[in-house]
Amino acid sequence: MERQSTITRAQPLGTTVFIFAGLLVLCTLKLSAQNHPEIYIKNIEKGAFLTRLNRSGKASTFVAAVKSHLDPYVERHQEDPEWIVSRLQMYWNTKYQQIYVNGMDFSHGEGKAPVPTVRFSGSRDWATDYLQPELEDVRPYMDDPRGLYLQNGKKAGQPWEWVKPSETGHIIERINEEIMKLAEEAAFLYWLTEDDKYAVFAHDIFVKYTAGMYYRDPPLTVEDHKNAMLMGLQTFEVIHERVVEHLTVCYDFLYDYLRNNQADLDMIQSVFQKWADQEIKYGVPGNNWNLMQALYITYLALALENDQFYENGKGQEYYTDQVLNQNSEKQKALKDVVKNYDQETGVWPEVAGYNMLVANDMLEIFMLMDNTLNNNLVAQYPIIEKANLVIFQYLFPNGFTVAYGDAKHSRMRFNALELLLSNYQKYNLKEKENLITAQLKKFMADGAYSRDKISSLFQLFFYVEDLSDVPAATSFSDLVSPTFYAPNVSWLVQRNGNSPGNGMMISENASLGNHSHTNGV
Repeated sequence: MERQSTITRAQPLGTTVFIFAGLLVLCTLKLSAQNHPEIYIKNIEKGAFLTRLNRSGKASTFVAAVKSHLDPYVERHQEDPEWIVSRLQMYWNTKYQQIYVNGMDFSHGEGKAPVPTVRFSGSRDWATDYLQPELEDVRPYMDDPRGLYLQNGKKAGQPWEWVKPSETGHIIERINEEIMKLAEEAAFLYWLTEDDKYAVFAHDIFVKYTAGMYYRDPPLTVEDHKNAMLMGLQTFEVIHERVVEHLTVCYDFLYDYLRNNQADLDMIQSVFQKWADQEIKYGVPGNNWNLMQALYITYLALALENDQFYENGKGQEYYTDQVLNQNSEKQKALKDVVKNYDQETGVWPEVAGYNMLVANDMLEIFMLMDNTLNNNLVAQYPIIEKANLVIFQYLFPNGFTVAYGDAKHSRMRFNALELLLSNYQKYNLKEKENLITAQLKKFMADGAYSRDKISSLFQLFFYVEDLSDVPAATSFSDLVSPTFYAPNVSWLVQRNGNSPGNGMMISENASLGNHSHTNGV
């Protein structure tokens, strides 16, 4: 099927010369990769970022905390370069090329790869009697026929014992995520400080892991089982491939060092392609799984070069187009996902908690793409802005959400408000920026939310530094209505006042919408 075009970066002058001399230009493009980093920030923005660190206590405190946490590992790596790498969960001795699962659990491996390969998760079920060890307590090069050496949290004294992978829940993948996050942070500090010690640390972890994934095939089931259509490369569910975010951002910040030190970039990028293909081929297309898959595909897409760089044509444009425009058996295009919203109200056809999750995830995908490609998808798909703002309709006067069906009273997702502010500030939408800033300040004044510290690299680069100089709102009145009805979830709201001191709200619902029935059963 012919792919629809999707809006991507502005191309440099000369890239359309292929109309007259296609072969020559394709060869040129093959030799000219994009500039990295570009997922969270571009090199051209580094000067402004350094200025921000000098004047922002919050940003500089976060960076100092990352450095303080990471430096002991980096210094140890200088003396013992095997220590952190040996804690990766790999098939160090067996070097399985193909692994198999039986139902919801790891079964066995076969084949012999030329290098250690990445260990697959132990079970789809997260529940386990065993405790995830601190990195200091992880046995080096742990690939033993007896299984993993872990503490039994259910026995007196929590003794260490050997346990089959199938009984370890998500511990295997969590250890690898923890180590890869250290590599991501080290790559960021290398970009920031240009100190090679951070690059060496990140490089040694990243290259070992990606080579191990390159030589290991996607998992298979022992018998025909529904799990066969859900699995990622490292985990039982494509929606749990959180390590993708750390891998791609690490690569993006570390790119120059990798290239200058003859890392196999073709191998690394083919791993990203394989991972994105797995996310597209497997999973669930019709609910929030779809968006979590789309988020990982987006990270992988933005780490890749343009399509012309690859013989198979599967680069940044191809995978962003897959996310936005292309439907497949297990992945629904976002251009069609947005049609599931009630276009009049902006309500998703599920209960409040799922609506907030979907609206937030979609906005995060759009902001990631916009940060790299400057395509302002929020403006192209205004229903996503509406969907994130209609969440105010869920709020009782005390600031907590309604809780019908499979839901509970909770706070709204403030990440969505922060991302909207970033979009409004970038595109100079001052009136909207002031409206949301006033609401965010209200939550801060009520003690529901704090901007005192930054807690992730994503927040460091995607949240605005300073809020506009407007007073805190006194209520939600600018964003809610006295009566609100969402027919796709059979939900009716009536209000009389919108502040805790003088407000009252009635929320009534029937059973339309996913998870909307009694107790969500």
